[in-house]
Amino acid sequence: MINIRFYIRGTKPVKKIYFRYCPDRNLDISIKTPYSVSSDDWDEVNQCFNLNKIKKGAKSVEAKQKNIQIEQNNNILNTFRSEITNLIGGNLHLNKEDLKKTLKNFVLKNYFGHKVKTKTLIPDKISDLIAYYIQFRSVRDTTQDKEPLAENTIKKLKGMQKVLDAFNSDLVLSDINNIFRRDFTAWLDKKKYSPQSQGKLLKDLKTICLFAKTEHAISPDVENWYIKSSTDTENKSKGIYFTFDQLKALRFLDLSKNEKLDNARDWLLISVYTAVRVSELMKMKREDISQNDKGHDIIKVIEDKNLNKKGGGLKYLPLFDEVKTILSKRNGEFPRAISSQKYNEYIKQVCKEAGFNEMVESAIKQNTADGHRKVSGKYPFWQLVTSYIGRQTFVSIFSDKLGVEVVQMMTNHQSQKMTLHYNKTDYDTQQFRKAETIANAFDEMKNILKIA
Repeated sequence: MINIRFYIRGTKPVKKIYFRYCPDRNLDISIKTPYSVSSDDWDEVNQCFNLNKIKKGAKSVEAKQKNIQIEQNNNILNTFRSEITNLIGGNLHLNKEDLKKTLKNFVLKNYFGHKVKTKTLIPDKISDLIAYYIQFRSVRDTTQDKEPLAENTIKKLKGMQKVLDAFNSDLVLSDINNIFRRDFTAWLDKKKYSPQSQGKLLKDLKTICLFAKTEHAISPDVENWYIKSSTDTENKSKGIYFTFDQLKALRFLDLSKNEKLDNARDWLLISVYTAVRVSELMKMKREDISQNDKGHDIIKVIEDKNLNKKGGGLKYLPLFDEVKTILSKRNGEFPRAISSQKYNEYIKQVCKEAGFNEMVESAIKQNTADGHRKVSGKYPFWQLVTSYIGRQTFVSIFSDKLGVEVVQMMTNHQSQKMTLHYNKTDYDTQQFRKAETIANAFDEMKNILKIA
């Protein structure tokens, strides 16, 4: 939990209020707030305007106003605390100096606006513009309901910056048009970038250009760019998922002589039946499980990806019998948490031990002459297994049984389209399942109506 403390400092009777963020001995940040208070009116223990100064049953106008002022001051201070806490929570990836700079800039811009000097225009050079955009969007803007950029988004934008620099390090906004798009995608083709990756790069570049439009002229070409959604891309990597038979094989696979693989296998099965990302998976713990009034076990999960969104990434998931069996095996505890790197390594070994050797047409990232690229080919099933397979399996095998709406509740995707992107069953299988669903529905109808 992020915790900041308020304290007062100064030699004058009326002192400045500062806030301090010190989660450990290696990180200690103190910054002045816009608020002041006299020593007598400050409660050092509770870090607020002294509530003992409120006069109960105040009758005079002056006393009533004093009471109101104390409450208002504390409300303002609490709002300030909440904003700073949210800002820190959205920027935990920054080092000490960058975090302090971000906090100071936020306080200066939002609370000392009269002291902020007008700076230079948004950069025109693309590489500088991307860096500026990342810094600008590191602050929450409540007036536009915009949260700070997520860590993965920042990483993605920095990756785009490197790709564009490799293509042409001197690019400026006026260069970005349809001719640029033609030349850039041709270059990406030569470098073996997939159509899906190319679409993502162009989409992010368009976002950056539109951001700069407030201070720079951009080509109408960019505003009219149509970029195929990654969920529509025909050439996307063919994903894999576990069948019910494979899940059964995993459940009964004897790994008693290998604790690491046994631990990873249990996490793998939990990921399938909860449909969570690995970042959420490894944070699951016994204390987060509760029961509803019908006796269903429900677990609280915090999604790292949605920390900056409304609700702070909070969601609740039911625990199915397959998960409860694993917990029972471990005396009610979840498996031992491991790093995502080790998890991906171990679950491949688990699937190899299970004999999942079927050759599958897909793509694997490899070092090539053009860099780290996905190389298409046929690979044994176990070699293709990654942490994504949990979510992909849940969507693929349960969409037609539970309904897409229910599956979407589990994955917490914003749209059904994105949920179905995780459905890795081939078209023929999907159509066959639809026919089965129709046949089962007709059988149920006959039973209800007693049709011969």
